[in-house]
Amino acid sequence: MSAATTKPSLSIQFKNILFTTDLSPCSESALPYARAIARLYGSTVHIVHVVGPEPLIGPLGVPYPQVEDQNPVAQRAMDKLIQSGALKGVLHTQTIKRGVVWNVVSELVTDFKVDLIVLGTHGYSGLKHLVLGSVAEQIFRRAACPVLTVGPGAHDGLAHGKLNTIVYATNFSPASRQALPYALSLAHANRSKLMLFHAVQYGESFVKVQLDAIVQIAKHELMNLMPESLEVIVKCGPAADLILGIATDSNAD
Repeated sequence: MSAATTKPSLSIQFKNILFTTDLSPCSESALPYARAIARLYGSTVHIVHVVGPEPLIGPLGVPYPQVEDQNPVAQRAMDKLIQSGALKGVLHTQTIKRGVVWNVVSELVTDFKVDLIVLGTHGYSGLKHLVLGSVAEQIFRRAACPVLTVGPGAHDGLAHGKLNTIVYATNFSPASRQALPYALSLAHANRSKLMLFHAVQYGESFVKVQLDAIVQIAKHELMNLMPESLEVIVKCGPAADLILGIATDSNAD
């Protein structure tokens, strides 16, 4: 039985985009992606910064006076971001709220009817990841809408405001299938080159004949997902390494 028998829809829309930021340079590196997608789809970008539930302490150990969710340091940074013109020509709102990040984000996703969350990730590993990198993972794993994460190693592929090459990697599972309509919609809106990729995991017991047969089956499944005019690639080996390699070789956005 084929892994896919229906073609994905072109009707995906991003009417409301939630851009979450801790106001750091790493976090703000994701803003061009939110802006580019907003311009293509006519979206509104809702910028949100979450202030920790604890009060901000001044230099003399005295808490700053605060009105509801306002934080003077965060407000100045938010104003600077808006005044930079980073969202010029794009409808946008700004929100600063106090609380736990996921709780605030979850509430705003509902309030703003968010179709896409965009955020930058610090790319921490080890202990720093456990202490500081868990927020992005919470959002990624728990959000009911798609989440676009932009890592610190991402190149600026949006010099002209569009995505030129998109790699859609799939293991043919229902979970990975959910991403296909979004990849197709983004490729259609950007007139991008869309590459379909699958990594074949294999063990020492496999012989070449078996691998060749599996590769051919995988290519057939990829072509069933999309029109044959698209580029389909199947390779054998560790999936993450191969996906990164394909993205590098194709200069993917």
